Amino acid sequence: MDKRLNIAYVTERDANDRRGAPYYVSRALQAYCGDVHLIHKLRPRISPAYLLGHPADGFTWVAIPGKLKQMFWRLRKKKYDWQMTHGAARYYAGQIDRRLANGRYDVIFAEQGSVLLAHLETSIPIIYSSDATFAAMAGYYSGFSGFAGSSLRQGHEIERRALERASLFLCHSQWAADSAVRDYGVPPQKVFVLPRFSCLENIPDRRAVLMPKQKKICRLLLVGVDWKRKGCEIAVETVNELNGMGVQAELTICGCLPPQGYAPGRHVMLAGYLDKNDAAQRARLEQLYRDASFFILPSRAECMGNVFVEAAAFGLPVAATRTGGVPSVVVEGKTGFLLGPEAGGRHYAQVIRAAWENQGKYEQMRRGARSFFESLSAERWGNALLERLRRMLRQGEGREAVAQ
Repeated sequence: MDKRLNIAYVTERDANDRRGAPYYVSRALQAYCGDVHLIHKLRPRISPAYLLGHPADGFTWVAIPGKLKQMFWRLRKKKYDWQMTHGAARYYAGQIDRRLANGRYDVIFAEQGSVLLAHLETSIPIIYSSDATFAAMAGYYSGFSGFAGSSLRQGHEIERRALERASLFLCHSQWAADSAVRDYGVPPQKVFVLPRFSCLENIPDRRAVLMPKQKKICRLLLVGVDWKRKGCEIAVETVNELNGMGVQAELTICGCLPPQGYAPGRHVMLAGYLDKNDAAQRARLEQLYRDASFFILPSRAECMGNVFVEAAAFGLPVAATRTGGVPSVVVEGKTGFLLGPEAGGRHYAQVIRAAWENQGKYEQMRRGARSFFESLSAERWGNALLERLRRMLRQGEGREAVAQ
């Protein structure tokens, strides 16, 4: 089994889009694990024009009744996820099965694909990679709350079937691993915790990012696309508290804008959304990381947060919430600070101020952050996964995946 593996990389998303993890993961698999064959873009972009123009398409027959049920439950103030149904799962299984027939594969790598795997019948060993389970998300993320009973049952059933079909559950945090074992009875030996490497096109030089920073202004950076869930208002409170404590501080928020009518104040700069597909915008994002003193993300809910790994690449100490999978990528006291969900801006300001005013501690945390990033490199991730895959395939574990 020392030959390069033939890997079918399955995702409903576009694996060539730099804005998503599939772009970076598929390339890491290609570089360190085997020859990757993309089975992607499985879900058409649904619109009225598409539905009218493709009346016989299988996904049209999933989408129309699904959207009608969604409207029905919305009138009753409940959520119905029409994309997380057995109908959608059967559609995906058919699409994947047809594309698998075009080649010979040693393993299937399915990215966040419970609905992709639930009805897929194949003898090829499956690696199911995800940052969470349905049970971990239900009631945790606001978008995963208030489901109709039928939608909730289907979500759990699809997750259970996907985990049963998988030879290995590759999860990004201990939080996700614990849910798989606790909520779905997955054998612990079938679970492999391997935090995700950074989704950066250009890895910054260690020596360059660890050069002494200016100490006049404490620059905070927040990168996130959901103003409320990412705790942006707490970050705004933090920068205001720091200035009130006599620390000259600024906050840059990248990825989202405040709700209408909310004024962040003079200490806050809004960078808007920066698209990694655009070289100039990608360079702008990297420059924001270089210029920052701390990375802050007081998330209300978080599966893992690849931005924490990106921040570590630039040697940025992190201030974040102790929630979800965050403790797997922020090491308390070494790469940053983890505060309870109840912590407000003043609490964040206090820990940031203490580190900022202690030059030795601050530099130690910068080095710790960068060293942690290096332990999560794409090469180490790929080599660790390849070792596990080869052991699994040598033992002929198939779906049972009995680890030694």
